[in-house]
Amino acid sequence: MPIPFQPSMPAAPCFDSARNAWILSRYRDVSAALNDASLRPTTADNDPTMPEESAQHARLYAEVQADIARLSGDVWQTPMEETLSNLLQQAQRSKCADLVREIIHPWATTLLVNLNGGRAFHSRRLAEISERLFYGPTMDEESSQSGIDLTQRNANIEEELDRMLEGRKLLLSKPMFFGLTQTLPSFLAKAWLALLEHPDQIEKLIDDPGLMSNATEELLRYAGVVHTSYRRATRDVRIGELSIKQGQLVILELDSANFDPDQFGQSKRMDVTRRAAGHLGFGTGLQACVGSFLVRMACSVATPIFLAAHPLPVRDRDVLWIGDRTTLWPLSIPVSFSG
Repeated sequence: MPIPFQPSMPAAPCFDSARNAWILSRYRDVSAALNDASLRPTTADNDPTMPEESAQHARLYAEVQADIARLSGDVWQTPMEETLSNLLQQAQRSKCADLVREIIHPWATTLLVNLNGGRAFHSRRLAEISERLFYGPTMDEESSQSGIDLTQRNANIEEELDRMLEGRKLLLSKPMFFGLTQTLPSFLAKAWLALLEHPDQIEKLIDDPGLMSNATEELLRYAGVVHTSYRRATRDVRIGELSIKQGQLVILELDSANFDPDQFGQSKRMDVTRRAAGHLGFGTGLQACVGSFLVRMACSVATPIFLAAHPLPVRDRDVLWIGDRTTLWPLSIPVSFSG
């Protein structure tokens, strides 16, 4: 399939009568909706997901901040730089490597295991759960669990994680666990693929490492993995010129908002020198991603090491994508190395 880095251009809000839903894609509308506390998270079918949204978000944020407080340089940065360098050295020995399976996902899993204390048995189980969440069940699991759908499988995993938390076998919070097993590797996969498709931007980062902070924000704008978010109006509310009625579904096209030319000049062009502050790659306001600091930090540390290995896309092999209109990222990226 084509690389989905170019969403349709923002359009005026429209109403889908079949779904009783407003569809917002302009930056100003999506940003306003994300910042309105009357619009609560819901599913694509308009089923509420957080009954106590404000309190829940505050609790999750506090848990993640406690995890991040443990991420001192001694605990994670130097060892994780060495781990990534070793993974890249191993991949460089191959004519063609899978950037996601051989480098990104193992690196994120190692970070997960190390932050959880590195105990052997628990580490093996956490690594197994991490792989199953990211890649899906193995063929053996599919045949033995043919009657269990994806939602039920993930619910079973959540129950196991809850038991591990209660038994102090999982020392990280669940938000941090899911951030390390899903958010971080999926974003790095899409962001690094975007860089591979723009070698001129790689050259800029190599020539001026000081651009990495800008580049991280631009990659979050240009290559964010969350494309669509859903909200339910808990009361009548106005967003710009819209009158949204209580109970209506609001569909937020985040990727289109991040490519709105009224907000980001030459929005279709990836530019690591751009000051992309205000992008919606992590949401905003009350709905902002609680693990955004971790992803930013990991991207800023890992990307220069990745680029120093002189990666190249392998053009005669396809990139494999996974996801849907809500989230989408590369599951397999063939690469080679020139250095």
